[in-house]
This record gives sequence, C-alpha cells and structure tokens, in this order.
Amino acid sequence: KGYLVFDIGTGNARVAIVSVSGSVQRVEREDIVYVTETLYPDSRYFSPQVLWKQVMRLAKRALSRSHDIDIIGLTSTSQRQGIVLIDQ
Repeated sequence: KGYLVFDIGTGNARVAIVSVSGSVQRVEREDIVYVTETLYPDSRYFSPQVLWKQVMRLAKRALSRSHDIDIIGLTSTSQRQGIVLIDQ
C-alpha cells in the first residue's frame, strides 16, 4: 500500500509513489515550462492548463510503472505550500 504524491516545485513537477512505511518507490519528473512576459523581462509564469497536462502525464507514467502497490491516498505540495487531501 502507498500514496501518490504530487509536488509542484519552482523548477520541476514531480509525481512520486511512496509506500506507507515512507519508502519512495517511484519518482517521475519534468521541468515546468515557464514563460516570460515581454513587457517585464524578469517575470516568469506558467500556464495552468499545460501544467495540469504535465502532472497527469507524470501520474499516469508513475502508476503504470508501479503495478505492485495499492494507492490508498493522495497528497500534494506546491512551491512551499502543502495540503493533504482526504476522502472525496
């Protein structure tokens, strides 16, 4: 049994599968695509739609490569803020 962990950091997005004992079973990651606003050269932003597709792709990949673990919960963090999702 284990957990599906979503982590959106400042540099990349990660989806991990972690056993209930805390052992990391699998990590999939990709760089987040940031865009620069031409009027503000120091600015950076990302498209929520693009990031959502990226995270879903990572989750599918992690799950497809971890057949032997039963996911019993989800948790997520994002750029230094975290939440725990319980039930529906």
